[in-house]
Amino acid sequence: MINLLLLILAIALSIVLFPIGFIFALITFKFRLSDYYIAIAYSIDQLGNVIMAQMFNIILIQRDSIFKFGNPDWTISAVLGGNLKTNKLKRTGMVLVNILDKIEDNHCVNAFNNETNGREIKE
Repeated sequence: MINLLLLILAIALSIVLFPIGFIFALITFKFRLSDYYIAIAYSIDQLGNVIMAQMFNIILIQRDSIFKFGNPDWTISAVLGGNLKTNKLKRTGMVLVNILDKIEDNHCVNAFNNETNGREIKE
């Protein structure tokens, strides 16, 4: 019950404070905006990996995959990249990988390699 209350509090505070923090950061402008934007996008991607884990594990990857969605330190793209490298994507996962690869060549495999520091992970 305490964890649920903490989740509700975190959501409420983020709804109120995130826009204020974003505007404050833009006004003070003490950094490169592109770095700020990518840091926010990366964090949202990690959050999406956790929130969407149950659904993505069912619709995007095979049941016997070792790279599951839900790890808060990984992005959605990295999990897709690991599953692409181990041939564990379902057709819907391949569609998503192809869309992301149109935006940036080898996006998912590059994300996987970056998040594993290029180490080969064996099944």
